[in-house]
Amino acid sequence: MRHIVAGLLFLCAFPLSAAEITRGPLEGDTDLISVTGVLNDGDEIVFRNLAAASSKALVFLNSEGGDLKAGIEIGRAVRLRGFATATPPGTLCASACVSARSYAHGDGLLLGARSSRW
Repeated sequence: MRHIVAGLLFLCAFPLSAAEITRGPLEGDTDLISVTGVLNDGDEIVFRNLAAASSKALVFLNSEGGDLKAGIEIGRAVRLRGFATATPPGTLCASACVSARSYAHGDGLLLGARSSRW
């Protein structure tokens, strides 16, 4: 039992790194917002701040999941802004990432031929 408690304390002391969330021009007036890595609490705030600067965007999701609340809130922000979502070829959208995509709906969901979703 002591080992379990010690392990949990260790994990709490060193939080997982946040997802990498970036925004850049894609084409014309459309931006590309990329969400890569494990979603953590607070990533939804970073996403909302970046999304606020875009009137039109395609959101690439490449995440093995993570914090469910962050995924849902990112999806909600995508939906409210009317953005499209995509999972690029050779990438993964699982767990909380699927929640983000499910909440988003946006203008549509694009999956590459070699992308995975769970």
